Amino acid sequence: MIEILKILNEISSYRTLKIKHSERYDFKKSDNAYLVKTGALLSFGENNFTQLLGEYDPIGFSEIILAKSKKLKYKTLSDLELYSFSGSKIRDEVNNSHIVVKSIIKYSLARIFGNRNSKGHYLLEDQFVSKYHNIFRKLNFIQGDKIFICNQKPRGAYYIEKGSVAIITNNKKHLADLKAGETFGESALISGKLRNNTAIANSSTSLIEIKSKTLKGQIDLETPIVKLSLLSVLKRLELMNKLRMTDDFRF
Repeated sequence: MIEILKILNEISSYRTLKIKHSERYDFKKSDNAYLVKTGALLSFGENNFTQLLGEYDPIGFSEIILAKSKKLKYKTLSDLELYSFSGSKIRDEVNNSHIVVKSIIKYSLARIFGNRNSKGHYLLEDQFVSKYHNIFRKLNFIQGDKIFICNQKPRGAYYIEKGSVAIITNNKKHLADLKAGETFGESALISGKLRNNTAIANSSTSLIEIKSKTLKGQIDLETPIVKLSLLSVLKRLELMNKLRMTDDFRF
């Protein structure tokens, strides 16, 4: 859905940064966010979960938008070339973006930084969902209902307002149970690829769906920096959800 190369071609205000494999680069020292152009590195936090980052994966966008200190650490696995973007420019443009796009970014950031039980975000208010009904809609399921199935074309991404959702792999393995405040299906807003898993309601469940097809029209009106920031935040959330699912599956 969001074409990263097209976005990068539209952005003039970035620079490139080259880091040798042997170099210890401190990503915390500057008010910049990064995108991997070439090379690979590992990210890890306090829980010691590692995530392999490669081409076009984001570094620091989520923290930069909120002007938070960067907590993740990184280990280079090869020589790196990165795109580097000004933190102040990212914050200015995100804050001036359309309320729908800005709300998706802010809500996703709340999920990333652990505010999973918050119900006060504007995105969840009935008035907001009703006003932008062409992009958001509320869905209700009973126990056993399939929200989507493997190899299905995606409609959008989902926030769980109440209830619980089971994620089942293509080979019928139970991957994870997601609960209120968690998200799934973000890849629909990133790539539009067919579903990798099946999602089933564990109980009476209410979701907010962000419809990818109609959202695209609004995203197309945003600046390239806002598009890149949305893409990067959703990618970070998707990576974190995969880590959480992996941890649930392991134990």
